[in-house]
Amino acid sequence: MPCLIGTAGHVDHGKTSLIRALTGIDADRLPEEKARGVTIDVGYAFIDLPQSGRCSIVDVPGHQKYATNMLVGSMGIDVGLLCIAADEGVMPQTKEHLEILSLLPVKQIVVALTKTDLVDAETMALQLEEIQDDLTRTRFAGSPIIPVSAHSGEGLSFLVGALDQAVQRHAPPAEPNNLWYMPIDRSFVVKGLGLVVTGYMARGAVETYQDAEIVPGRLKVKIRSIQSHDETVATAERGMRVAMNITGVSLDDIPRGVVIGAPGAVAETMVSDMKLEWLDEPKHAMDVRVAIGTADAIGRLFLNDNDASLAQVRFKEVVAAAKGEPVIIRRHSPASLLGGGTVIVAEGEVRRKKDVVRYVDLANIEEGVLAAIHEDPNGVSTQEICRLIGLSQQQLGDHFERLIREKKIIGFAGIWYQPYIFLTQANLFLRTLKEMHDRSPMSLFQPRELVVQRIGRNWTGKPLERILAKLVELGKLEVDGTRVKLAEFNIALNPKQEAFISRIESEMDKSFINIPYPSEIASKIGVPVQAVEEMMSTAARAGRIVKIGDTLYYTQNQMAKIKTAVADFAKGKPFTASEVKEALQTSRKYIIPILEHLDAIGFTERIDDRRVVK
Repeated sequence: MPCLIGTAGHVDHGKTSLIRALTGIDADRLPEEKARGVTIDVGYAFIDLPQSGRCSIVDVPGHQKYATNMLVGSMGIDVGLLCIAADEGVMPQTKEHLEILSLLPVKQIVVALTKTDLVDAETMALQLEEIQDDLTRTRFAGSPIIPVSAHSGEGLSFLVGALDQAVQRHAPPAEPNNLWYMPIDRSFVVKGLGLVVTGYMARGAVETYQDAEIVPGRLKVKIRSIQSHDETVATAERGMRVAMNITGVSLDDIPRGVVIGAPGAVAETMVSDMKLEWLDEPKHAMDVRVAIGTADAIGRLFLNDNDASLAQVRFKEVVAAAKGEPVIIRRHSPASLLGGGTVIVAEGEVRRKKDVVRYVDLANIEEGVLAAIHEDPNGVSTQEICRLIGLSQQQLGDHFERLIREKKIIGFAGIWYQPYIFLTQANLFLRTLKEMHDRSPMSLFQPRELVVQRIGRNWTGKPLERILAKLVELGKLEVDGTRVKLAEFNIALNPKQEAFISRIESEMDKSFINIPYPSEIASKIGVPVQAVEEMMSTAARAGRIVKIGDTLYYTQNQMAKIKTAVADFAKGKPFTASEVKEALQTSRKYIIPILEHLDAIGFTERIDDRRVVK
């Protein structure tokens, strides 16, 4: 089982010597480290455990001066190996390293009481008691404490057994997002081979020859070969210490702190929301250092009034971040420990202190989608769901389709609802439209944007059109361009208006297409032309007669005759406006508006300069 074991402890408490005794590997690789006998940067080794197999080991500096390098090595630790020298006991960096382990998602630790050959039995017993007391105040209470001597070899076999059991108990976190990524801690050029980058696999699995990208920058690279502890492997997976030979970039493009991963696996961001545990009280808008991946990023910390465990960091520069990634927060200066936790939204949105922070605990992708949509009355965009969950639209595609099939979500041009929430909002829209009809009973249609505004939604563009189309499909709504009305609503004419429009209709029906003007009708029935015009406009709004263009009105009977005449003329063949004009003995003044109306209602279809009856 791939697993990363990481050392922790005060300077000169025997971490590197213990690793050498366990593995035969000297993790101090720098000449200065060998000259001074002090670990300065992270070093690496591996151990073959009886049950768990090969596991990587990261050795971190213990000196406070190199705390940033210590964090580089600690961020990917699965099992902690806390080293405490028997001749000194618990020291300041011991406590700080233990606090860091407790803030990281490290579930298992083993304590090695080192240098036991330098103390008597009584001193060792006192140290064991003190360490046990210190552990009881942490979530690592009950962790095994193994007395060892790297010099004599005493206790090493027991330590190997304890590490083996800890690795066996270690359960990698569930990872619905399987896109791999690896924070880079070293990059160098090997003669005859090219550029090599190293780090720990933080998520997923990678194979040779895959395409990848460097973030920040989205630099495209290809993986030529993969090694783990000097052995070539075809695949590397989470928890492994890995070296990759890559092409497509130069050494200058790969500083410590960047990430290599599958395209889209890691976000480029300057704002991230985090869920944190505090060891000391933070201050709103304070400058902080954030250990994330192998980066030591500078930013400002913004707290939240609704939840003290939630905070936002606005970075000074673009960083690579992934949802669920562990972070450690320190003061900017002096760089003392403040707290730590995980990234909950990699690509955060700048917010106010009083705003509610929206995020999703992603244990199951489809549950995560439903949680992201939740009960938002405006619906939630695909982009917002991806941002909250930390997955790409392509990764979510199959899950969206399944949720649609199971009728757990409904979508409108990239805006998503849980069905019962959409039904609630649709009913609100329809109730508001009815209220507008009640206030303006002589107006058949209402502007759709005005209805949306009155219900306080932000529906616009294609999502609005799809929502209205759904209501039309359900038989609840009728749409006329940008205007809407309830399907059952019609303008009700009073008895006096009914009598008046019937007189007008009688005169209109005496003609076919070449309809008389309102002034002619007014003259024939002996009423003012203004009264005829107002009544015809009202009757058109009520659906009693049909208005075509700006000036033409036809009765329903006339429109039925016109449709029949056009269909009989066409006989299923395409025709031009001029041809039908001649056949119906009319002029362009009448035939063009009529044909455009027939196109609009779907009776005819225009194809270039011809039309067909559908």
